[in-house]
Amino acid sequence: MSQLSARSSCVPVMLAALLAFSAMSAYAEDPVLVSVTGPLVGKVGERVSFEVELVNRSGKPLQQLRVIDYFDAGFHHDASKSPIEQKGTVDLAPGTARRLTLDFLLDEPGRQCHRVEILDQAHVFVGGATHCVEVTPALAAAPRQAPPPAAPLGAAAPPVPVPVPPATLVPAPATAAATTVTVPPAAAIELDLVGPVETPSGGVVECVATVKNTGAVASGPTALQFSWDDLLTPLEASDGYSLVASRVSWNLPAIEPGGLMKRQINLRAQAPANAFRDSPPGRTCIRAVLNGLAGGAMVADEVCVLVTSTTPRPRIRSPSEAGLRLSLADLDDPVRVG
Repeated sequence: MSQLSARSSCVPVMLAALLAFSAMSAYAEDPVLVSVTGPLVGKVGERVSFEVELVNRSGKPLQQLRVIDYFDAGFHHDASKSPIEQKGTVDLAPGTARRLTLDFLLDEPGRQCHRVEILDQAHVFVGGATHCVEVTPALAAAPRQAPPPAAPLGAAAPPVPVPVPPATLVPAPATAAATTVTVPPAAAIELDLVGPVETPSGGVVECVATVKNTGAVASGPTALQFSWDDLLTPLEASDGYSLVASRVSWNLPAIEPGGLMKRQINLRAQAPANAFRDSPPGRTCIRAVLNGLAGGAMVADEVCVLVTSTTPRPRIRSPSEAGLRLSLADLDDPVRVG
C-alpha cells in the first residue's frame, strides 16, 4: 500500500422536541437493546467514563438513529448542559452492535443519573437505558487538636491544685454544601469520518478522518485506527501508517487547543460476485476509532458506502442457440411382413 501526504462528539439539542418520549411505556421488546456500563460510586471532582452499547434486535436494518443523553445537574459534560446528542446518526444492520463512550465530571454529591435514549428517523423512541452513580463529597480532614503538655511531678512537693483550662471548641468540618469544586481544564477530542455515499464496483473509496481538539488544553498522544469490511481492499494511506490484516493505524502526537489532524485511506470497492447491474447495491462500511484518551475513553465514527455492480446479467439463450437437438423414434406403426 503506497503513501499519501496528508466523528463521535456530543452537541446540544433542544429539550422541547423530545419531551413526548420521556413517559413512553414499552409493551413489547424495544428494537434497540441499550446497555450502559460504568462506575456505580464516585467522589466529587472525579472524571467518570461510561460505555454505551447499542444492539439491533429488530430483525431489520435500522438507519439514521439518534443517540441522546439526559443527565442530572451533578454531571458536567464539556460539550453542553443536559441533554446532549451524539454528532451524526447511527446505522445498524440486523443483529449488529455499536459502542460509544460518554465522559462526565462529577460536580455534586448524591445519587446522580443519566439516561441514554435512541430515536429513529420519525423521532420515535426505539430503546433506552439509565445508569446512576452514588457520589460522595470530597471533604478535607478536620485539624487534630494537640494534647496539652503534662506537668512535671515533684518528689516531696505537696499537691498543688491544677487550674482547669477552658474547653477549646473544634470547628466542625465543612458541609457538603460548602464544598467548592474547581473544574480543571481538559482536552475535548472530536472525531469526524467522511467518505462517499455510493460508488461503482472497482471504484476508489476515499475516507478522511479529522481529529480536532476543542478543549482548553493540549491533548495527550493518541492512536487512530481504521477497519473495513470484506468488499474493500486498501490501496494507499497517509504517511506513518501501520498495516495489520484488515486494519491500519497511526500514532498521533499531542494536539494543541483548536488544532486538528487528518488521516486518509483509499480503498477499492468490489461488488459481491453474484451481483449484477440490475441487482440492489451492496453495503460496506469503514470504521475509525480513536484510543488513548484520558480515563481510557475512546471515540468512534463510521461511514457506509453502497457498491453497485457493473456486470450485465447473462442473457438466457434459447435451446437452439445453446446447441440442443431432440430426436424422436416412433415404434408403434405396424411393419408388413416380406
